[in-house]
Amino acid sequence: IYSDAGCTALLATGVGAAGTVQVTLPYQPDGAHSYYAQGYDVPGDASNVSACSAALLSYTVTSNLDLTQPTNVITLANNPNSIAFANLDDRTTDGSDKFIYGMIAPSPTSSSINLVWPSGSDPQWVTPIESIPGRGHETAPYYNAIDGDTKIDLVTLDTTGHMAVYKGTGSGSFSVNPVLFDATGVDANDTPVDMKFTDLNGDGHNDAVIATKSRVLVYLGTHDSAMFGSKTVFDPGMAPTSLILADFDDDTKWDVAVISSASGIVLMKGDGSGALLAPSTVTNTTGITQGVATDLAHDGGGLDFVVNLSSGGAFGTIANNGVGGFGALTAHGTYRGPVMVQASDMDSMPDGAPEVVVANVDHPELGVVTVYFNDGLGNFNSLGEDLLPLDEAPVAVYLLDEDLNFGMDIVILTASGKVYVILNTQFFIG
Repeated sequence: IYSDAGCTALLATGVGAAGTVQVTLPYQPDGAHSYYAQGYDVPGDASNVSACSAALLSYTVTSNLDLTQPTNVITLANNPNSIAFANLDDRTTDGSDKFIYGMIAPSPTSSSINLVWPSGSDPQWVTPIESIPGRGHETAPYYNAIDGDTKIDLVTLDTTGHMAVYKGTGSGSFSVNPVLFDATGVDANDTPVDMKFTDLNGDGHNDAVIATKSRVLVYLGTHDSAMFGSKTVFDPGMAPTSLILADFDDDTKWDVAVISSASGIVLMKGDGSGALLAPSTVTNTTGITQGVATDLAHDGGGLDFVVNLSSGGAFGTIANNGVGGFGALTAHGTYRGPVMVQASDMDSMPDGAPEVVVANVDHPELGVVTVYFNDGLGNFNSLGEDLLPLDEAPVAVYLLDEDLNFGMDIVILTASGKVYVILNTQFFIG
């Protein structure tokens, strides 16, 4: 499929029997569009190709999204598998206080951490890329003022069993000599797999929650030069894959949901002191590796789960019963190898109910990002809207207001380190 009558500007390809080829196009803005098709009896064989034709390829696009065309803004070295976004307003040079996103991407394959800054007050990421020496195989980046000096610090995990804190310099960079904290569980082989931060004990300071291969660790933040107190170890009764932190039972105390691809999800409720209570089962569905907490019906009835699936659908939802208990998992959409899900109110007429954004790897173009629309009551359309066919697999998708217009934008990280940005042009406050 091409965008021009000469069939030179390729948009997408597909393979199938005559008359039944299905092709996913990149996101197109609302309005009339004409596309041009050229077919091959043998893909790529220019000696047996049909004429460039516009037959049956003119139609009007009507979308619930106000998005721009995807842009590959940068390619990160060393194939990072995760990104964090930092408030780098101290990098601006015009004297104003602006919230500017910078990108922090540890590499799981080499000893380096990529730091990508905006240019001055421009919210778009640009080269050059700064880097600091890492400890190798790092992941789960997080940023905040950890040691109480108001400068942004960087925290990562490494597979040798450490939480590493790189202290911020105040100029947008970090110390090359991190402070290390033990992040192992029952023994040295029980290494970390995920890390999240929240205020577990209500003292206003950031606490670290770390999942290892068999345990959940808690480091309570001290917000001083020591940064953290001693490590406390909790047993989730399963082998963790990832974590979700949220107040699921509306008691103002943060809880920890532990996801295990082998066992399902358990909830360890927080007691408000930094301790976690015994785990209770949310679902026994296996194959889940990641998820988020959100109020699907926007009714204040408690936070629900949105998770990726290993079969049976694009994503799953688990509804909160309003007191911290949960119903059965419901699958939505068509399974295409979802690797990560995110949720936020994305449509052009914001209603407070979150859409679900899914990054898939099982697709004719090897990868595609799809938005599933919420009807406002927590129900979703079955097909979704494909935004970006990729020529390689995505590894992560993020939602953030990258261009500072109050609309949530989509950031996609691929296996080779390419970063795509799809800007949401809706403007609203609320």
